Amino acid sequence: SPFAMAGHLDDGATAARVTADGYLRTGDLAEIDADGFVWIVGRRSDVVNRSGLKVHPDEVEAVLLDHPGVRDAGVRGVPDARVGEVPWAFVVAVDPGSAPDPADLEAHCRERLAAYKVPARFVLVDTLPRNDAGKLLRRELGDGSS
Repeated sequence: SPFAMAGHLDDGATAARVTADGYLRTGDLAEIDADGFVWIVGRRSDVVNRSGLKVHPDEVEAVLLDHPGVRDAGVRGVPDARVGEVPWAFVVAVDPGSAPDPADLEAHCRERLAAYKVPARFVLVDTLPRNDAGKLLRRELGDGSS
């Protein structure tokens, strides 16, 4: 709306995201269901581009959360010299004392996902970074080196 845009159009970066018919490209990815409802399904910046194939982190996270040993999961793209980017999974175990084996997590994913969507690496972590509303902060997942 004009109210939401007030003060933003002077910002060159925001102005460049406005379409010819006045809509603002937000970077949100959405789907419209059979009833005409719009569902936000992710963010363009979160999509992992693996050799030109798109990996949506939410889909991989849902598969990981279906594993009995996983309490929480986050997926982000990590630069890769060969294919551009690969998905890495950051996993919080249900029981930290008996965390799932990365090979088991990989097998679980391979049964349920296309091969290019299977994370290249599984990083066990104690917690995932979230904002005050509980939203996963993928950009803060790191590169697994810590």
